[in-house]
Amino acid sequence: MEQAVTVPVDLSNLWEARCFYELHRDFEDDFVLAAARRANADFLVTSDKKFLTKAIVPTLSLADMLTLLKTFE
Repeated sequence: MEQAVTVPVDLSNLWEARCFYELHRDFEDDFVLAAARRANADFLVTSDKKFLTKAIVPTLSLADMLTLLKTFE
């Protein structure tokens, strides 16, 4: 539970996602970015290779996140 956060969704997430749309043209990805920013996430983890290249928050692949987590063992 220390490594995951549930983010409430409301109109402010929708507004922020719409702002990102001009940059990425993918509303679902933009909504994820808005949630990550709202949660003050340290990292966003995804297996979507295209999303990895366009995220505006620190984003890691699953393999890279596992490697990072192992450094804390």
